[in-house]
Amino acid sequence: MAYNHQTLSSTTPIQFTRLETSILTNDQFRAWGDTKVPFLHINRNGACVTSFVTTFQILEQQLSETLQQCQIRSVTKWASFFRKHGHDTDRNKQARLQMQSQVLLLSSSCPQHQESSVYTLASEDQLFQALDSLESSTDDNTLLVTMFHSHFEQSCVRAQYRFRKIAQHYLSKPLKEFWCKDILRTKSTTAAGTATTSFSIHQNRSIGHFGQYSSKFEYTSVSTNSNLQPIGTLSCICARTAIVHVYQSSTRND
Repeated sequence: MAYNHQTLSSTTPIQFTRLETSILTNDQFRAWGDTKVPFLHINRNGACVTSFVTTFQILEQQLSETLQQCQIRSVTKWASFFRKHGHDTDRNKQARLQMQSQVLLLSSSCPQHQESSVYTLASEDQLFQALDSLESSTDDNTLLVTMFHSHFEQSCVRAQYRFRKIAQHYLSKPLKEFWCKDILRTKSTTAAGTATTSFSIHQNRSIGHFGQYSSKFEYTSVSTNSNLQPIGTLSCICARTAIVHVYQSSTRND
């Protein structure tokens, strides 16, 4: 089954989240693959398919183009990419699973901000739970977009506003009970989302587990996983390995 070959619309299964990085230690922050904010992750069924550094000036164009590319790229093309770079992506996948095995399920009540287009994650645990729920989803087209940001970075303040406007554009109605019920509790969601996260909430053991290659804070990730197969990770700026450049080239040529 290929990705949805239609353009993004209000019916697209996608959700937006964010995580404030000031609650993370420096080591925890770097464990997610970058050292500068804002940056974004896009996940498909729990596996990261793309991540990139951005600025608020180009956030809308860059994120929109990336989301569209994540939809139109077929499973066959993703499989070809994985065969070529499987060692790196599988290492990232296994490292993340190792971290997830250490995370306890939250028993707290539902967050108050349920009707926002962007759900604010309160901890690294919540992010792991969201990714776990996508892995268990039967919908191959689920997407989760997460922005890692910091309240102390002026560029992030502007980027958050732009990020929320983008989320409102793609979502046809408020999230309401979606995050609290389906992702954080039942793990049975078939929709995707966006989130923001703060790195100061991560534990020191998180360092180095994700195997990311970028050296900037401004970073975005897209994840997907057809049949729980890791697809790939990338950072658009200051990447440390050639896999990023190969991925970007293949994306433009598809």
